[in-house]
Amino acid sequence: MAFVVVTRRNAGVPVSDGRSNALVLGIDPAPRKTTVVFDGLVFRTISATNLRTRIRELLPVEGPALVAWGAPVSFSHHGASANFWDRLVDHQAASWLLRHVGTVADKAVSVQPFSSCSHWCLSCHVLGLPFWDAGDRFHLAASPRDVVDPRCAIEVHPSMALAEWWVHCRIDSVLPRYKGSRSAAQFIVSQLSACLAASGARPPPTEEFLDDDHLDAWVAWRIGRDFLDGRAWWHGTPAEGGYVLPVRPTDSGCFVDAGVEAPSPVIETATAQSPQAAKVVRRPRRT
Repeated sequence: MAFVVVTRRNAGVPVSDGRSNALVLGIDPAPRKTTVVFDGLVFRTISATNLRTRIRELLPVEGPALVAWGAPVSFSHHGASANFWDRLVDHQAASWLLRHVGTVADKAVSVQPFSSCSHWCLSCHVLGLPFWDAGDRFHLAASPRDVVDPRCAIEVHPSMALAEWWVHCRIDSVLPRYKGSRSAAQFIVSQLSACLAASGARPPPTEEFLDDDHLDAWVAWRIGRDFLDGRAWWHGTPAEGGYVLPVRPTDSGCFVDAGVEAPSPVIETATAQSPQAAKVVRRPRRT
C-alpha cells in the first residue's frame, strides 16, 4: 500500500503530470468564526464575509491550483442515484470507525449526513459548490490531471485523515477528541511526528498550531499536496459524493484496516486498546 507523507521538504518532488508545484490552499471553512487557510508556508485567518474575495486573491490568475476544502461539496443530485440527505462514503467511514473503537475516541472524528453540516452557505458562496451558476465557480478534480486551472477543488475530511494516519501508523495511544482543544491538537501532532520522521518527512510545525482549526487547515493542505503527487485518493467520487484521504481504498472502494495492507513505513508499536476510550457512535457528527 502507498502511504507516503509529503510535507514542505519534499512537496516539490516532480511527478509525471507536472502539477507538483501548483499552489495548494488547505482550508478549514467556518461559517460562524474565522476560517483558517494554509498555503504550505503561511497560516491566514479570514472572516466568512471576506473569504470569497481573499481566496480569489490568493489564487493565481492562470495555471493550475487546488483548493482542499474541509467540508461537504460533493454528492449525487442527478438521476436514479440522487440523494439529497446522505452519502455512501459517510456510512463506510462510520463503519470503519466502529471497527476501531479503542483506537479512535468518541467524537474524535465526526461523520454525519452531509446535508446537515453547517457549511453549506459558505461553500456555495466561496466555491460555487455544490450549487451555483456563476461563471467563476470551482470544479471538483477527480484526479490530478483535472487540476488545470485556478478553479479546482477537492473535498477533504481532516479528522478522518488523522484517524487513518493514526491507525495505520499504529500509534500506541487513543486518538483524542480534539475539536475545541489546543492541547489535544498538539498531542496529535506530537504522536504522529514519529511516523512522519520515519518516512523521512518533516512533521508539521507544532508551534503554529494555535488550535484545532489550524491543525485541520494543515491536514487539508497536506491531503491536497499528496493528491497532486498521486499519494491521496478519493473515497467515493466527486459525482456520487466522497472525500480525498491518505490511504488508498480497496478495489471495491472500502476503507482499509490496519494490518490488512501495512503502510510504509510501519511503526512497530501495538495499537492501544484503552478501556477508557469512549465508544464510537454509529453516526457521530461532523463539524
